[in-house]
Amino acid sequence: MKSLDYKDLISIKQVDCEIIELTPVKFNTKEFRYQNIVNKIFFFLFREGISRMLRKIKSKKFTDKTQDNFVYVIVKSTIDNCYYNGLQYSENQPIFYFNCHEKSEFHPVKKREQEMKYNPFLGFSEVTHQIDNDNFSPITLNKIAIKTDKPNLLCIGCGGYVLTEVLPVFKEFNKKAAIDFNYNILTSKYYSQFELRSNDFAQIKTLNLSNKLNLGIIASYHSYHTAQAIEFLSTVPNSKVIIEKPPCITKSDLKTLAEAFDPLKIFIGYHRRYAKWNQKIKTVLTTVNESCTINMIIHEVQITNEHWYQAPNQGTRIAGNLSHWIDLSIYWLESTPSRISIAKNEIEGIDNSIFTIHFSDGSLVNLIPTDKGNGTHGVQEYITIKSKKLDVTINDYLEMKVWREGKSKKYLSLKRKKGHEKMNQVFKSQILSNSSSDYTKKDLIFSTFIYMSFVDLYKSKKSSCKLDFSEFI
Repeated sequence: MKSLDYKDLISIKQVDCEIIELTPVKFNTKEFRYQNIVNKIFFFLFREGISRMLRKIKSKKFTDKTQDNFVYVIVKSTIDNCYYNGLQYSENQPIFYFNCHEKSEFHPVKKREQEMKYNPFLGFSEVTHQIDNDNFSPITLNKIAIKTDKPNLLCIGCGGYVLTEVLPVFKEFNKKAAIDFNYNILTSKYYSQFELRSNDFAQIKTLNLSNKLNLGIIASYHSYHTAQAIEFLSTVPNSKVIIEKPPCITKSDLKTLAEAFDPLKIFIGYHRRYAKWNQKIKTVLTTVNESCTINMIIHEVQITNEHWYQAPNQGTRIAGNLSHWIDLSIYWLESTPSRISIAKNEIEGIDNSIFTIHFSDGSLVNLIPTDKGNGTHGVQEYITIKSKKLDVTINDYLEMKVWREGKSKKYLSLKRKKGHEKMNQVFKSQILSNSSSDYTKKDLIFSTFIYMSFVDLYKSKKSSCKLDFSEFI
C-alpha cells in the first residue's frame, strides 16, 4: 500500500510517555436560528419519515459521542526525553500522534486555540514533513474471523454518513474492514462486528482478500479520497469503490482519477442526481433543449471555523457542500461550462457569496448559499428554472410547479426526497450486477474542475475566469 500523508506523523505510545497536560477541547457549534429540538424531531418525522428521522437522531448521538471528545495534550517521551504537543481524538487512544514540528527539547508553550484547531490526521502541517514512515505506529484492534460467500464491505472513513446511509443498504455484505482515524469510532458498538478495525489504511493488506467482490466505501477526509480510491482499486482484487463527495481536492487528484476512471468500478456519491423530481427536470430540460437560467437558493448547515472542512487542504465548503449543487447543474444541462464568476461577500464570506456558472449555450446557474436558515427545518433548497418554453419552481422538494409551453402541472410531496436512499440502492444493484455507473468521466471532470476553480477564484482578487478542461480530457 502506498504511504499517505498521515504516515508522516510521529507516534508516541501512552505507555512510553508522561502526560504533562491533558485539556478537553470543545469546539463551539453554531446553531441555525430558530433552532428547536422538539419541533425539529416532529418536522423531520412528518417531512422525511420515521426511518430518516431515527437515522438522523442516531447519527447526531453517534457524532456527539465519537467526534466531540478532542483533547489537547502535552507529553514527555520516555524514549527520547522530548516534549510533544497537539490535538488528539481521545484521551483513551493507546497511541498519540503529532506533526513533526510539535517536537521540542523544552517544555512547549500551550498553543492558542486557533493554532491547534486541526487534528494531525488531516494531513496538513505548516511545515513540510520530513519524518521517516517508520515513525508511524498504527492502532489495530482484534480481528474477528469472517468466512462467508457474500461480498465484502470495507469502509474507509466511518462517520455518521456511513453509519446511517451506507450500512443499512449493504447490511448483508461481510463487514470486513472499518478504517478510521478516530479511536472513538473504532471502539464504538456499531463497528465492533467488523473483522478489521484500524486507523491505518495500509492494514487492509493484512486481510488477504480473495477474488470475491470487495467494495470500498471512501468516506474519509476529503484530501484522501482520490489516493485511497486509486490505491484500493490497484491493490485489492475484484474491487469497486463508492467515493463520497467530493471525489478530488487538487488538480493532480482529478487528473489521476480521470485517467483511472472506469464506470464499472468507480461510483461517485452525489445523491441529488437520484431524486425523482430532479430526474423529471433532467428529462424536461433535455426535451426542451434550449438555454435557461437556474437560480438555487440554499439554506445550508452552519459550521464553525474549527470544522475540518475549513482546514487548508480540504477544499473549503465549496468542495464540501456547494459541490452538491454544482454537480446537479452538470447533471441537468447538456451544454459545456465555459466560465465561472463570484460575487464575493467580503464580510460574511463563502457561506453568503454568490457563485455563477456560465455555459456555452448561454445558460446560467446562480448558486446562492447562506447559513442563515431555519435550524428546525435543516438544509432547505429553493430552485427556479426559466427559459422561453419552460418555468419550473421547486419549494424544498415539497412542492414543484412545471409550466411548459402553456401547460402547467403541480407536484406535491409530504416527504422531502433528495435521493439519499435511492442512490445507494442504485449503486448496490449496479455493483452486484456488474453494470456501469450512470456517472460519466465528463461528469467527473466538469463537476470537479468547476468547484476547484471556484475555490481558487475565491482566494484570488479576480471575480471571474474561463474554464479550460483540456488537460483532463
